[in-house]
Amino acid sequence: MFIRIRIIDIFDRLAEVEQLAAELYMFYAMQFADNPAAHDLFETMSREEEGHRDQVLRQQITLSRTFSAGDYVEVDLSGVDQVANAMLLQMRKSATSLKDAVDFAIWMESTGMESAYRMAAAKYTPEVSSLASEISADDNRHLQQLKTFQASLTTP
Repeated sequence: MFIRIRIIDIFDRLAEVEQLAAELYMFYAMQFADNPAAHDLFETMSREEEGHRDQVLRQQITLSRTFSAGDYVEVDLSGVDQVANAMLLQMRKSATSLKDAVDFAIWMESTGMESAYRMAAAKYTPEVSSLASEISADDNRHLQQLKTFQASLTTP
């Protein structure tokens, strides 16, 4: 479902998604504190997501000097909202197995919703295309780290 949104507000939504991902990974790090490998993986990914949020907010400040309050675009945020809601549900669960947490994180990083949102921002604000590419590369790296960790869970 497409909505009209100010270009600059896309960055608010993107920062919220990055923050939510950071919170989810920290939730997992605390939940699996007794497993050093899982704890370290999730804690590192949490810090990296916070870094993504900070990058998005810095870019927003820079771009706010360029765009006026009347600069609107149409974007579909339904996929982003679905992923955000799924992350919130994960953090509300009282118990999740490590396998389920890793499976969910892989799904989340695979959805491409954050990436699609960043690309929408980059489409309307070409100045952010390098930022979008950089964060997307980090998402791909997260996905590979999670898959490697997942494989280690099934290896005796």
